[in-house]
Amino acid sequence: MSRITSGTFHYGLARVMPQAVGFLLIPLYAALLTPHDYGLVDMYNLLFVVLAIVSRLGLGGSVARFYFDFKEGPELRNYLSTMGWCMAANSLLVAAVLLATAPLWLDALIPGFPYFPFFVMAVLVSVINTGPEIQNWLLQSREQSALSAKLNGSFAAAGIVLALFFVAGLRWGAFGMAFAQFLAALLFSIQSIHYLRQDFSGGFKREYVKNSLVFAGAQLPAHLLAAFSPMMNRSILAHSGSLESVGLIALANRFSQPVVLAADSLAMAYPPIYYRVRTENQPGDTRQLVTAERTIWFLTVSAAAFVAMAGPPALRVLTPSAYHEAAAVIPVLVLVPVMNVVFTLFGSELYFSKKTWILTAAQTVCILVNSGITWALVGFMGPLAAATGMAAGQAVFAIITAAAAYQFAQVEHDWFSIWRTSLVMAGVSCIPLVLPPLPDLLSIPLWTMLLAGAIGGLHLLGDPTPGLLFRRAARSTGFLRGAP
Repeated sequence: MSRITSGTFHYGLARVMPQAVGFLLIPLYAALLTPHDYGLVDMYNLLFVVLAIVSRLGLGGSVARFYFDFKEGPELRNYLSTMGWCMAANSLLVAAVLLATAPLWLDALIPGFPYFPFFVMAVLVSVINTGPEIQNWLLQSREQSALSAKLNGSFAAAGIVLALFFVAGLRWGAFGMAFAQFLAALLFSIQSIHYLRQDFSGGFKREYVKNSLVFAGAQLPAHLLAAFSPMMNRSILAHSGSLESVGLIALANRFSQPVVLAADSLAMAYPPIYYRVRTENQPGDTRQLVTAERTIWFLTVSAAAFVAMAGPPALRVLTPSAYHEAAAVIPVLVLVPVMNVVFTLFGSELYFSKKTWILTAAQTVCILVNSGITWALVGFMGPLAAATGMAAGQAVFAIITAAAAYQFAQVEHDWFSIWRTSLVMAGVSCIPLVLPPLPDLLSIPLWTMLLAGAIGGLHLLGDPTPGLLFRRAARSTGFLRGAP
């Protein structure tokens, strides 16, 4: 439990601080950027994620899995060197093909998205991010969460400073945001090469390529579909309306960042611990995982309830009227990271058992549900249709994978506490829907107090998690050291 808490804390801290600063800068960015600008930047980021997966064939995930099959030493260096060469070579090949062919199909996929400079920069970032990806997987496997937090936080902060210079100083708009991310990625790449210089000192072994490609190939379709699903979602929205509608979704997503950060931090910290527990199978480890699951789920749904209630009025207070349509999207959009946490907690067994074909099947269903709902509703619901499609698709994926994982390992879960927390927080989140509209500045503290009351109610109902978290918060120094 302490390793999960420490890892989640470090990974979360690395992203919370830059995201907190970015959140405070929303009024500035909203004043300087139009919804169309936000749409361009959102599509740029989504496109980069898809290109990164295609460029590296999912081999980064192989590093995390096969790391545990080697000991630190010559064989691990041989493996990492082999993966580095393969990923770099494929990234360059894919980049060349994409840059040559994109003018023929780009506008049909993303109407209004410029080939130059946005598409070209996305392709270049997907190439130079090879080193940082290997480094991140390696740091995760070595459970060096503190170092990972420092590195990711530093380069995220550099990106914010650069974005402020280009957007607020030079008034470069959407291009300034994208160019800042490009320069930050370049700095991160240089640093990762320095960190990996010893790990890349081994030789090239062809048998490692085959084994890793078999493992990565089984899960590559799932990863590709997972990345392509939100891009297809935005593409349908852009075809129906414009990139301005995509920009509204992007801004609403900024207000769901507390839950997104929790989900992403958990996804970084939890699986290596789960793999180790399943491998070592020591007495008491399963009980610690159950406690961790209960705590993580409590924090996730509490954050989601807060964002669902306080996010819409906060958006209306902090942004111009051109963005206010995005407020209605937040309560639906926040369900996406919640469903990601469901998968991480209850579906990680599929990676451990190497049943990754199930992920591909589940992601196929996910993208069909996502695209189908978005396409059916976008004509009269606009951005809200896209958010509904994303939430529904991710919920289907989480349910399928969790059910399948349970068939391979009947890990104990505290279902009573999980369902109790879920029902209480869902009920609290619905209260703003039945009350008369309140002034935005009044509703934010009111919903905060309401959530605090719900947490106190869970404690009175016998949920051990609020008391556990309170005691750890009271012993802040001990909590940071992973004390029980």
